[in-house]
Amino acid sequence: MEPSIETLFVKKAKKEKPKEEGNKWLKQFKEERLYDKVSQKTLDTDLSRLDIFLTFCKERLRKEPNKLTTKDFISFFNYLDTERGISLNTQDKYFKLLKVFYRYFKLNNIGEFIKESMERGRFRRIDKKHYDAITADEFDKVLKKIIQSRRKCKERDILLYRFLWDTGARAGEVLDIKFKDVDLEEGIFKLRKTKTKEERTVVCAKNTLAFLKHHVMFNISQSPDAYLFQNDRGKKVRRDHLSKLFKWAVDELKKEGKIAKNRDLVLHSVRHGFITRMLDSGVPLEVISAYVGHSTINTTMIYAHAKERVGIHMETIKSKINEVR
Repeated sequence: MEPSIETLFVKKAKKEKPKEEGNKWLKQFKEERLYDKVSQKTLDTDLSRLDIFLTFCKERLRKEPNKLTTKDFISFFNYLDTERGISLNTQDKYFKLLKVFYRYFKLNNIGEFIKESMERGRFRRIDKKHYDAITADEFDKVLKKIIQSRRKCKERDILLYRFLWDTGARAGEVLDIKFKDVDLEEGIFKLRKTKTKEERTVVCAKNTLAFLKHHVMFNISQSPDAYLFQNDRGKKVRRDHLSKLFKWAVDELKKEGKIAKNRDLVLHSVRHGFITRMLDSGVPLEVISAYVGHSTINTTMIYAHAKERVGIHMETIKSKINEVR
């Protein structure tokens, strides 16, 4: 047997237990979240943030969570702000997470901090970040920029972006599609792992479907449980890969002056653009809401920002105003 290169290290690496096993708070919190049937993505995010909080308690405050005072909680959020550079929106998510955490363990020492924070409006004034809806022209520029690159999986990635453009689905929902969820003849796709936990059906354009049929012929696996969109190992494509590639293309286009620098375009802008296009095409709001998987119609109204649509139709508004006598 070939010896491991690690045997040459002077100091042997210690085998550490996973953090959740070494921390009773983290372990129990995980059990509670699993019982609540939260998604794996939400669970991973919650555990990561909670680990930051618990580490702060242990190493900075040298206290257990049930011994913290209002002053200690303020210190933690100042730490998130000044040392870790956490945005106000994300700090709000930490605040909500801690309320859940302390409720699970039936601990009351956070009560005064919550009350004081609400009275001072510490988290109440945070505005939700909204991104611009990408236009058809901008979207094509992004695809062309990726085509011109030397990335080995660019055809698959372009297909994925076009599928998102056609369906308005969330990236995570599309990446979770398996062969058993599709009817390639009819071009019907079932989204099973959705944010609202309700199964939905989406369709795509004919040219997208034709390219998809050709593309999947070369997938490593085509079994019912295999992912429709695969990496070069036959596994699921990572969402952060799509996000980073999209950001790279947008940034390059901004440098070249082909996309305005004040345009805030991210991967989610493709979904936002779909909703805006459907509204402008006259599709009823309630139909769009159900199709894209919003829990309430109010969410669809938020995504389809009235201000953006006013901008698009400004010339029409001007002409109507001028018609008034």
